Amino acid sequence: MAANLLAITPDQMLLRGLKVIGVTSEEQLQRFRTSNCTNFKSHYGIHPNHPSTLWNDLLTTNIPVVRVLEDDANLLGFLWALNFLCINMSLKVRRSLFRWKGDINLMGTTIWFWVDEIATLVSHKIKWPTEFDTAFVYSVDGTMFRMNEPRDPDFQKNPEWFNHKHRCAGWNVQVVLHIHRQQCCHIQISKGKENDMANLNLSGMFDHLPDGCKAIVNGGYAELHRKLSGYNQFDTDLVKHYKARVKSRQETFNARLKIFQILKHKFEYGKEKFPVCFTAVAVLVQYMIEDTNPEIANPLFNV
Repeated sequence: MAANLLAITPDQMLLRGLKVIGVTSEEQLQRFRTSNCTNFKSHYGIHPNHPSTLWNDLLTTNIPVVRVLEDDANLLGFLWALNFLCINMSLKVRRSLFRWKGDINLMGTTIWFWVDEIATLVSHKIKWPTEFDTAFVYSVDGTMFRMNEPRDPDFQKNPEWFNHKHRCAGWNVQVVLHIHRQQCCHIQISKGKENDMANLNLSGMFDHLPDGCKAIVNGGYAELHRKLSGYNQFDTDLVKHYKARVKSRQETFNARLKIFQILKHKFEYGKEKFPVCFTAVAVLVQYMIEDTNPEIANPLFNV
């Protein structure tokens, strides 16, 4: 079967996504489409247009490591993965929601397969720009995501994973956004021991920032590199207002990440699984902000 025969339109994604959770075709026809879309988003986190585009990208991309083979194109499993990222519930409860009567372990394995596949689109969707036409290019913000602390044989607090600033174990994540485009440019995921500045150095952002250009950041570490700009009491009121809007825009992106409950609560699936889950969610949010459809467009505001 050709990949284009497996393509899913937004309407088909909406119909099938609701049917598998028990909303019949007849019930959907009795509702306004907006009501159906709201119901879809409550279970999968995003508008049906976005997973439709993502699904089709996975089937048609020319990147070999990203492309899903036709034999693996299981839409139900794809929907399970979206629901897993969106809603925090046990596998047993999720099985009941989808009325799945098969092997519960197969459901879990299938979910992780599709989370991995969504995350592989990071190279296709999240990338550095190649043109620079403004002095301020990026905004950067770091966030700590908690997890259960791995035991250390010698120390009470695991020195690899414990972050003293946030007083918890987890992952330190830096998100780099383009200030003037609907584009997440990079995500850097490091162990909790890394501070924000160390994480920025690991990200390679400074190599993707020409001389004369800057990134706007929070915190005092703006003084640690000539390509960073933070609060400056000597800025004009206009520049201060501009920087405040840039930081607010970054917080808006972070809030959209936490629409997905997998990132909203303490991560409980092991330290190896967090990077792929975060990356998958970042890919989903990138699809969300870049959509230009006037009926559903929800871009980050312009600064």
